[in-house]
Amino acid sequence: MKLDFRPAQESDLDFLLDLRRKTMDNYLQNTGGAIDRQSHLGRILYRFDAARVIMLDNTMAGLLKYYRDQTCWV
Repeated sequence: MKLDFRPAQESDLDFLLDLRRKTMDNYLQNTGGAIDRQSHLGRILYRFDAARVIMLDNTMAGLLKYYRDQTCWV
């Protein structure tokens, strides 16, 4: 099994939107959060420059975002 990371690209948005809906809709419904497409897309695009697609055996498997601000890693 090969695990790798690559920068997210605009062409990944359909996958990332589907992933976010599958992993976040239930939680957001239970906590009163928005689950509309635009809200999900806004979260995906926030700090998109820091987004990395998790690749498992050359197949998209997830998303990781990380960046450093002035005081810590986020």
